[in-house]
Amino acid sequence: MDPGTAWELGYAEARGKPVFLWTVDRSELIDRIPGAPSDNGWRDGDGHAIEDFGAIENLMITMPDTFVYDDPEKAIRAATEALSYIKVRRGMQVGIARAFVMAGAAALVAGLLANFFIWK
Repeated sequence: MDPGTAWELGYAEARGKPVFLWTVDRSELIDRIPGAPSDNGWRDGDGHAIEDFGAIENLMITMPDTFVYDDPEKAIRAATEALSYIKVRRGMQVGIARAFVMAGAAALVAGLLANFFIWK
């Protein structure tokens, strides 16, 4: 993945937005990168640390408990379902807000009419 995509993923996760990932290799990161144990963890051939948190991707990409799909169609399907649910939920929230505004307006009008006709 390029740095821009990595930044966008981190930003979305930091904002609490849903993120849907897929990879062709779902094995743990530690198993995909050739390396060897050292005094301070696993290191690759250049001496760089290899994360060993049981994650499929680097911690800067996703948290270890985030599900990573094994094919793009599955990730897209999951995203479509989740975003449809969010859209429906948001639509319900707007509908409820409208109902409250309408009820408030009706109560105000009823009060004004009662004032005008009953308590003249």
